[in-house]
Amino acid sequence: MTLMVLTLVLIMGFQMFQALKERRVLRDRFEQQVSTLQEAKKVRGQLDTIARQTYQLSVNGNQNATKIVEQMKKAGFTFNTGNQ
Repeated sequence: MTLMVLTLVLIMGFQMFQALKERRVLRDRFEQQVSTLQEAKKVRGQLDTIARQTYQLSVNGNQNATKIVEQMKKAGFTFNTGNQ
């Protein structure tokens, strides 16, 4: 009887240890994703700014910017012109 109780306690202790370890790993992965998403938002904002400014140069008659805008449109880019 004592051996069964001891075995049960050891099994439960091991499972608790494993669950806490997995929880810690999941929390760490979540925190890594948060920083990655923040960086992605920052880069996306920079890209939007560059695209908007390039589009504005195109509207103002810059031929090089017009070529860039045409290529970007072919590649599937959309332009946030700030008027929306």
